[in-house]
Amino acid sequence: MTNTIISTLLFAVVAISAGTLIILGNRMSLGKLGPNSWCGVRTKTALASTENWYKVQKKCGTTTIMLGASYFDSAILFLIQSILPKLLSIFVPLLLFVIQSTIGIVLIYMRSSLNTQEENS
Repeated sequence: MTNTIISTLLFAVVAISAGTLIILGNRMSLGKLGPNSWCGVRTKTALASTENWYKVQKKCGTTTIMLGASYFDSAILFLIQSILPKLLSIFVPLLLFVIQSTIGIVLIYMRSSLNTQEENS
């Protein structure tokens, strides 16, 4: 019973996070996410100037959208786990979520680093 409640809550949290990342990534890609202190890719290069901010956000926007889309896999697995707990262990969607998060963060970091390297060349 406890696993069902936890899985249902995790489904909701991950699904909302996925939607938020997709919306945020879209705004980043379109150059509509202005400099701020709470969202976007905030590296030293991005914070150096407004022009750099928009360049970094545009580079990382697509990757952020892909991360949000990939989170829906985990959300669906959490939902399946809450409905059929004997079929699927809660550790499967948790592990998938951790792997997706790690890969997504690394890819976003790499995209922002590519932006820095291009400017230095």
